[in-house]
Amino acid sequence: MNTSVETKMEAAVENTLLARQGLKILMSELALQNRHLQMVRKQNAALLRSDRKGFTAMHDAHVELVGELAIQNKIRLNFFADRKTADVIQGWPDAEQKAAVRIMDELKAVVTDVVRINEQNGKLVGAQIKFIDFMLNLLVGTYRKGSTYGPHGACSINRANLFFNSAA
Repeated sequence: MNTSVETKMEAAVENTLLARQGLKILMSELALQNRHLQMVRKQNAALLRSDRKGFTAMHDAHVELVGELAIQNKIRLNFFADRKTADVIQGWPDAEQKAAVRIMDELKAVVTDVVRINEQNGKLVGAQIKFIDFMLNLLVGTYRKGSTYGPHGACSINRANLFFNSAA
């Protein structure tokens, strides 16, 4: 009788330790995703201000953070053995289950915000690229056509006079 009680207690302790390890993994992922959210918000603010230098300066840090997120994702997938987190936590003690559900809800909300802001950032970057492309085509096209302005932005008086003389 003692052995079965001890075995059950050992299993309960092992399950609790396993649950706490799982919680640590989820909390680490939540912390990384919160950092990610702050970063995409800063990128969004830079894009809205048309601060290309500020946006570009954040690029390396963003790439590094995405790498950290990929590593954290592998850790989580290995721990949960490619099973859904909700399925795994069913066997955890009540307190750990409740904590895991709370963390997963926070994680879902943060990731939803990251995705939404990333989509907006993508549209803003796309608009910037279209504008730059338009300006390049305008400059290259007008220069080839004998524009009033030269390649360095200086006004060619002869071309301008020709235009005004022909219009008069």
